Amino acid sequence: MGLILGRISSTVWLAVVIGLGLLCCAQTLRLYGVQAELSELKLSVAEDDALRASAHLDAVESRRNAERAFQIKTQGASDALTTSKANTERVLRRDLDDARSLLGSAAQRNAAYRASAESGAATCRSLADRTEALDRLVTEGVGMVAEGKSIVAARDAEIVALWAYMQELRRLLGVEAE
Repeated sequence: MGLILGRISSTVWLAVVIGLGLLCCAQTLRLYGVQAELSELKLSVAEDDALRASAHLDAVESRRNAERAFQIKTQGASDALTTSKANTERVLRRDLDDARSLLGSAAQRNAAYRASAESGAATCRSLADRTEALDRLVTEGVGMVAEGKSIVAARDAEIVALWAYMQELRRLLGVEAE
């Protein structure tokens, strides 16, 4: 009976060992499957990270290009304003020189008016006074018109430059014009 029990027990032990070996093989195969899935998941995550990094770099480059274009257009508007101011000042100087010239010759004209008035009657004196006053007003008016033209031209140039700056700023910020 001891021999039968020994055989049964060795057969059971052999079956247990074979069962455990099969179980280890199954677990090893399962482990390899999980490792393969993990590798695929890591690869997928790495590809997603690369795509996101590429998209971010593209967005940064696009923003940099937009800012560069904004700086160029803003500088252009500033240069145009500077040039416009120089032209406006040149026109103002020319107009003021014309006004000074008229003012300088006003004394000669006034003397001619006086001589004409003295040769005429007393009524001519009042006419000379009125003509002198009118001439003085015209001379002052020419100077005021020249100054007004200069101010308007300068403001127009500033408005054009500010409008260009505002439009470029709206374009950069993505705001639709009203």
